[in-house]
Amino acid sequence: MKKKEFRDRYSLQIKIHYNLFIAVLICMLFGALMQYSASNASIAILKKSLSFILISLIAFALIQNLNIRNFTLLFGKYLYFASFLLMFLLLTPAAIESHGAKRWIQVFGIQFQVAEILKISVILYEAYLINYFSNFKLNNKGKYIEILLLWAAGVIPTMLLFILSKDLSSSAVILVITFAVSFVASEKIWPFLAAAGSVIGFVYYYVMKIAIDLPTQAELDLLPFRIGRIAAWIEPERYKSNQGYQVLQSLYAIGSGGFFGKGLGRSVIKTRMPEAHTDMIFSIICEELGIVAGAMIIAILAYIVYLIIRVSINAESILESVVALGIAVHIGFQSIVNVGVCLNLIPNTGIGLIFISYGGTALSTQMAEIGMITAISKRNCIASAKRQLKKVNKIYFIVDEK
Repeated sequence: MKKKEFRDRYSLQIKIHYNLFIAVLICMLFGALMQYSASNASIAILKKSLSFILISLIAFALIQNLNIRNFTLLFGKYLYFASFLLMFLLLTPAAIESHGAKRWIQVFGIQFQVAEILKISVILYEAYLINYFSNFKLNNKGKYIEILLLWAAGVIPTMLLFILSKDLSSSAVILVITFAVSFVASEKIWPFLAAAGSVIGFVYYYVMKIAIDLPTQAELDLLPFRIGRIAAWIEPERYKSNQGYQVLQSLYAIGSGGFFGKGLGRSVIKTRMPEAHTDMIFSIICEELGIVAGAMIIAILAYIVYLIIRVSINAESILESVVALGIAVHIGFQSIVNVGVCLNLIPNTGIGLIFISYGGTALSTQMAEIGMITAISKRNCIASAKRQLKKVNKIYFIVDEK
């Protein structure tokens, strides 16, 4: 009876990471299919996509049985500082430039994106710091020092990444992760409100300054490309021959697909849309399979974030809880940004859709994160089942005594 009770409790708890894995696997396989379609049925893209899935599953398998708490305590800070060294490789000939930004490094024939590794390392190091400070009873001054150190741990690599690679989108994701996990861990609210208000105020001022006096196309060609992206976001039709072209094609694709789409492989826009199988794959999904399919993808991604938050809430330690929360914020925020760009709700950033867009480093690191969540969830399952078993044993003992 006791063993059966333990198995029942364990089975009930373990469903969460089974469901998570199935949801992620569906996204990856569907992503490979849509990458093949969006790339005009490129066999080369399909082969690479499937190889990326295989590599990412290996990464998942290697990580899912780790004790994430012990791993972070032992290696979290070393991985964090190692990511700094990788960023400085962007200044060497190993860096690969694309669209005016150096985001990739090629070493011994292997190409990878530094920002994706940095996202994981920042999450682990933030968790490491929060766990460290949880061992002390901090006074008021100490709590503010904790906040500043947590911010610095995310802001410094964010600024460095932006300066070295001009990767604003990944920098923004890391910044949001930093503020989210430090906000949840902190007892002080007003520093975050002040910081958020300052950022929103600055962005509003910057955007309005451009919107009041939009440059002509000739003037825009002489300005920094980020100003061009904001101007194109405000009025894409005005810059349809250049900066506004991609987002206009995205809107045309979504609008022409209707509710149920034109059919798989029948996209017209993909032949003239830049980055159709990477940053703009959500638009092609909507064109070929309809807004209904797009909504289903959003729902699955939201379900994945929900499951990860559940793991975070039930985590056995504050460190594991923070790691899971950071991963949930990463997946949720990046998905919102990508879909928002495709719908022209925010300026074009050049960031892929989680689990769906083409990219080996991104998919491998994302599956490594899912491996961490699975490892945390497994520990939660065993601990929860043992607690329930103790309760059952205690009840049986009391009944037997009576």
